[in-house]
Amino acid sequence: MTDAGLRLSIVIPTKDRPRLLRAVVGSALAALPERAEVLVVDDRSAPPAADSLPADPRLRVTVSEAPPGASGARNWGVSQAQGARILFLDDDDLLLPGYAEWVLDQRADYGFSAIATFSGLDTPAMAAFSPAQATPVIDVRPFRRQVAGLGCGFWIDRAAFLATGGIAEDIRVNEDTEFSIRLLRAGLAGLRQPTPGVMVRQHGGAAGERGHLTQAARAAERAGYFGLILSRHADWLATRPDAAKHLLQRQLKLLAQARDATGARAALASPLARPHRLTLWLYHRAEVLSARLRRA
Repeated sequence: MTDAGLRLSIVIPTKDRPRLLRAVVGSALAALPERAEVLVVDDRSAPPAADSLPADPRLRVTVSEAPPGASGARNWGVSQAQGARILFLDDDDLLLPGYAEWVLDQRADYGFSAIATFSGLDTPAMAAFSPAQATPVIDVRPFRRQVAGLGCGFWIDRAAFLATGGIAEDIRVNEDTEFSIRLLRAGLAGLRQPTPGVMVRQHGGAAGERGHLTQAARAAERAGYFGLILSRHADWLATRPDAAKHLLQRQLKLLAQARDATGARAALASPLARPHRLTLWLYHRAEVLSARLRRA
């Protein structure tokens, strides 16, 4: 689908957020460079997302034919994009002026930025993007800062995205963590921009707008996804014990919230946990106590 004349596609997956979608599309069109497009991927919204959007020759809407969910919508968007580079934008966030231009100037396979946060459904005033010196992802530590949040101004060359197989559609939450590991495994050149490229909206889905998926997912479900990531990338994680420890901590925290002692014992008994077993056991006990206090 790539059009040799387009340098960038800003891909916005959406589901049942008509008011917020209008705001993010407006920010993307206002910041759109030359030879670029905004591509909205409608993940089966009701009413259709196109009904909420203005007519603009730089804007296209496609209805996802991938499995439902943000991962499928993003994959479908990349398959339909006409730009050589992809910039993902969530349907409840805002793109800062100047960030897309900076993305196009970078000589790397992918990258992401810091974020600024704001609350509510109204659109705030936005300052222009003010870049600082980006750091190669391979040099960033700890591991959690190497994770390329897909809602954090994430961009990637379309060819690199397709070569890595796209985003896992069987992981509904924290799919960006799994995708980041595949980017690191592939040895792709990434950049971490320390200043915000996007404004991330904090909201609870008021006024008929759909809420955050992470908030809706149960702790047991999210723990299961971390278990899947740990299993799927066990060989690579064995070479990165810092990453394995971080992921196990995330899993154990969620297992504590879910009161799943059996799952926690299995995680602590895994080969990846062995170098950190005592530390992880103490961490889990502290999370169990914390969860009990919150429920009291």
